[in-house]
Amino acid sequence: MERKAARKIQQPEPTPLETANAYTKLAEENIQEEAPKSIPEINLKIIPNYSLILKEISQQFPNTGNRLRREFIEIKADTKENREKIINLLRQKKT
Repeated sequence: MERKAARKIQQPEPTPLETANAYTKLAEENIQEEAPKSIPEINLKIIPNYSLILKEISQQFPNTGNRLRREFIEIKADTKENREKIINLLRQKKT
């Protein structure tokens, strides 16, 4: 019995594929957008006359928000300037 020799398998030559980097547009853009910094909240410890102080703050700064968290009232100002003014007002009330 005669054996047949195995044929050589011809593999096709690989064709080069053209690929594009999907991130080239991002690499070309050097725009660094800064995230807007949030305005820190003011923590007011609950004291006997806190409701009068909050009333005065809300009258002078109508765009502020208040919320109770544990033993503190968080006062959220709309701008940094108003935050500084509220802090100065609270310091005056303290003395």
